[in-house]
Amino acid sequence: ERDVGAPTALALMDRPSTMQMAHDVVVTIRSLRSLHYVELRVPRDAKIFEVAQALGEAVGRPEVATEARLLRSRSEHHGWDACVSKVGDGYESLQSGEALGFLRRLYVLNIDLAPMPGSPADEAERVRALMPPQMLALTAGPRP
Repeated sequence: ERDVGAPTALALMDRPSTMQMAHDVVVTIRSLRSLHYVELRVPRDAKIFEVAQALGEAVGRPEVATEARLLRSRSEHHGWDACVSKVGDGYESLQSGEALGFLRRLYVLNIDLAPMPGSPADEAERVRALMPPQMLALTAGPRP
């Protein structure tokens, strides 16, 4: 009789907890230079510099974390900002120590988000390429 308890316990320890998953959010980062975009899972209370680090890891280029200037659309305001600010065109820079807050769509201007071969973003692009168009419409990130 085989003991499967130890491997199962190790697999469960390695798997992210549902509690952790409940505190994570998916952020879509789109390059304004190209058609590439990356979807990241980050903690809900992440700072902008942490999102940039996750972006660098996802595309397989750690230098992206320091080179990327993350932006938000001026037309996407939440909470009090939505009440007091004028909606405008264009983008505004986010400060590295700023909290992600309710933002779920970010943009980069100076970086191409083409992933390195074998990176997590490259694997995600391969999966999207194999999916039928109907499934892509269901799984596509937020539209800009």
